[in-house]
Amino acid sequence: MQENTRQTFETLTVSNEGAVLFAEIAAPPMNLLGPELVRDLVSLIQRAEVDDAVKVIVFKSADPDYFISHVDKMELAGWWATWRKEKTFCE
Repeated sequence: MQENTRQTFETLTVSNEGAVLFAEIAAPPMNLLGPELVRDLVSLIQRAEVDDAVKVIVFKSADPDYFISHVDKMELAGWWATWRKEKTFCE
């Protein structure tokens, strides 16, 4: 990833400084961990894994009151199966 580039996902704004990727989470209300945020997180992490220039990802919240509020664990398996089938994240 080039120095000081910005990437924008639906729920993340990403920039980098050297080997550090900064990801700001903005998934209102309260940064709920829903399908859009999970999709964006998976995509970001997959991109970072194949980029030798990225050594660490730092997450912060755009909401001063919440980082990530909660997730319905029963939904995770269904979301994952759907994304794998649709291949909506980068490979």
